[in-house]
Amino acid sequence: MTRTNTQRAALTAIALAAIAVQASADVITDWNTKAGEIVVEEGDIKNVNDGHEFIVKPKYDPTIEDFLKPIFQQQYTMSFENYPVELERVHGLQVREL
Repeated sequence: MTRTNTQRAALTAIALAAIAVQASADVITDWNTKAGEIVVEEGDIKNVNDGHEFIVKPKYDPTIEDFLKPIFQQQYTMSFENYPVELERVHGLQVREL
């Protein structure tokens, strides 16, 4: 099967995400910081600060979704259609168009 560059890039992104998830599952940190403040220390939430969420909306070929859906369904317990979060639900969101 011959894959397009977009499909190869998507598969690479999926593979890297899977590696990152596995690596993060193997690492337990003593503390986590957000905006320079300790928010989690030894698994206990110490501080909650409302910051900003940054996302980017890159341009992409929408036909790649037809390629990704079966892979997504095979690898994840959540459906492809339910994966995105509606922008209205994210507090302090700042969007950058690319």
